Amino acid sequence: MAGMAMANARARWWVIGSAAVALQGGEKDRVEDIDILLAEPDAEPLFARLGLQNIAGDGHEQFRSHFYGHWTRPPVRVEFMAGLEVRHGDHWGRVFIESRKEIRVRDMPLYVPGRREIQALLHMFGRDKDIRRAASLDRK
Repeated sequence: MAGMAMANARARWWVIGSAAVALQGGEKDRVEDIDILLAEPDAEPLFARLGLQNIAGDGHEQFRSHFYGHWTRPPVRVEFMAGLEVRHGDHWGRVFIESRKEIRVRDMPLYVPGRREIQALLHMFGRDKDIRRAASLDRK
């Protein structure tokens, strides 16, 4: 369903986080949601089409984005974010992804960052679960 929701996107988008790790053969047992990073110009029409509210803000001490919303219609919750930033000390840095790998699931294209880039992103997030997920890609 996440891939179908993104079918009208004009810019590149990616599945990140635990779902991206699982799609690339890493840790699969702890995927609780699907995180999708998309371009800001695609966020507003997507949120309108899916009936999502933009609940972005400074609510999390480590992450923030300009657009953030939960889609709970699919069996697994999908979290859409655009303009994602990660905190490093007192500085907020924008997340940019360059690589893009297509993985087909039920004949629907899903896009993930390359293995090394998703590992770097997880290390940037820095939580224990992210470090563990990044390491699981080395064991594949």
